[in-house]
Amino acid sequence: MRIALVSMDQRWEQPEANLVACRELAATARSMGADLAVFPEMTLTGFTMNATSFSEPPEASPAIAAFSDIAADLSMACAFGVILDGRDRPTNTMVLVDSAGREVARYAKLHPFSYAGEDAIYEAGETLAVARLDDVAFGLAVCYDLRFPGMFAELAPRCDALLVIANWPGQRIQHWETLLRARAIEGQCSVIGVNRTGSDGNGIVYPRSSLAFDAMGRPLPVVATAGVIDVVQLDAAAVAAWRAEFPVLRDRRPDRYAI
Repeated sequence: MRIALVSMDQRWEQPEANLVACRELAATARSMGADLAVFPEMTLTGFTMNATSFSEPPEASPAIAAFSDIAADLSMACAFGVILDGRDRPTNTMVLVDSAGREVARYAKLHPFSYAGEDAIYEAGETLAVARLDDVAFGLAVCYDLRFPGMFAELAPRCDALLVIANWPGQRIQHWETLLRARAIEGQCSVIGVNRTGSDGNGIVYPRSSLAFDAMGRPLPVVATAGVIDVVQLDAAAVAAWRAEFPVLRDRRPDRYAI
C-alpha cells in the first residue's frame, strides 16, 4: 500500500479554504499513486480552541461528507481530523474513510493536550479505534496521544500500522521524531506520523516533519515527493515477518505491570 503524508500548511480557522486545498492535495496524492492520503490534526481549522465555532454534528458532518466525496471521486482512502459535537463538549476526532467514501473508523482523541488547555475545551474520547483497509489493519491516534505508550501497547498487537495525525510544534519536534520511532520499535509495526507545516494563528511554527517508520524503526521508503506530499510504501507482510522472526510481543506480561 502507498500512503501519502500530506504536510499541509493549514490556513488558520478557514475551513472552506482548507477544504479546497485538501481536494487539490488529495488529487495530487492520487496522481502519485497513493492508496491512502493522511492529513494533519483538525485538518480544516488548525489546532484551534474555538471549538464550538467549528464543531459539527457527528451524524451529519459536512467535513466528513466532503472527504467521503473526495475519497470516492479519487478511489483513494483518506484519514483526516475534524471537530465533532460530543456529549458535553466538542471532540478532537480522527476519521478514516475508504476508497469508496465509506467511513470505516472514527476516533476521538483520548488525551486532550492539557498543557495548552485542550482538556478544558474538548471532551476526551473513551475508546481506541482499529480499522482495516484492504489487507492492512490501522490503529488511529492524534498528536498528544503519542506520549502515552500504554495506549500504543494496546493498539499495536492488533495493527499492522499506526496512523498519528498532529499539530506538533517545532520547539518539541525532537520528541515527535523520537516517539514515532519508539512506538514503531516497541510495537513492531509501521508508524505513520503526519504533522502540519507553516505557522498557526498563535504564531506557533511547525517545521516539515511528517515521518513514517517500519516495524524495525527504519524510515519507510519514500517512492514519490511533490510539494508538501511524501508518498511512502507500506508492506504489511514485512510487519508480520518481523514479528514472526523476532517475537517480542508474545513476551509481554501486562497482567504483571501494575504495582
